[in-house]
Amino acid sequence: MTTASTSLERTYRYLRLSLVGVVAMISVSIAAWIGGNGPLGSISAAYYTSAGPIFVGGVFAVGLALLALSGHSLGQVSLDLAAIAAPVVAIVPAPVFGGDVRGLVVDCAGAPAPCVPAAFVGAVHNGMTALVVTGAVGWVAALVVAAVQRTLTGRTIWALVVAGAIIAGATAWWLLAPDSFLRAGHVVAAASFFAFIAVAALASALDAARAGEPGYRLVYTIIAFGILADLLVLLGVVIASGVGFAVPEPWGVSPVFLGEAVALALFAAFWIVQTIETWDSPDPALRAPS
Repeated sequence: MTTASTSLERTYRYLRLSLVGVVAMISVSIAAWIGGNGPLGSISAAYYTSAGPIFVGGVFAVGLALLALSGHSLGQVSLDLAAIAAPVVAIVPAPVFGGDVRGLVVDCAGAPAPCVPAAFVGAVHNGMTALVVTGAVGWVAALVVAAVQRTLTGRTIWALVVAGAIIAGATAWWLLAPDSFLRAGHVVAAASFFAFIAVAALASALDAARAGEPGYRLVYTIIAFGILADLLVLLGVVIASGVGFAVPEPWGVSPVFLGEAVALALFAAFWIVQTIETWDSPDPALRAPS
């Protein structure tokens, strides 16, 4: 005989499963575009294609879901910080070379390639204006809500300080060095997002070890170090390309595209494992600190 699931349990299950669903939707949308138009230089370059609305909307949905999965553990703090990085990934597109996206005219307005084409710069600034204002209001609201519901612990304060620093730093970078922000903002935000997910996976591995679950510990460890290794490889590719080294393209596919695909797959794997592990948990949030 099984006990009926509570509304809270179902909500958390559906949130975790929705994260896997978003990855699947983005993947299908991009695959459909590639099937009719040819390869992309990166998954992020989908922003400039007819798959762009699904890509941007999907990344925003991921950010909201991560914020909704609230808690107090190190893993939860990492997910909250990843949620802050996600909208920047959606709003600020990846710089592209001519030829990265079939049919896209890459007008850098005199700046060296790769760049965010001039036609998209206005949308970036509009989006960042909305994000910065909303982020500042949200930060204050998070502080007030934590105080009202008596969850303003030391770890919560630390998380708010880090989140505030990220918001302030991104805002200053955008306002004071907009050209630099356009060239590197997407890359920094995406790398930060996946790094925070890797930390969450490591936290889950530690929790699994404390709970005597070696199988989950192993899987979470593989996911965490897989993401970190993938980020390092992508960094190497970016640096090599920047100094003019011809980076091989396995099977004719951009190594950046492959690296991003691996990161997305590991992200989805993390949430599949989380859903399985916490399916019957009476407290469906990530484990609280012991």
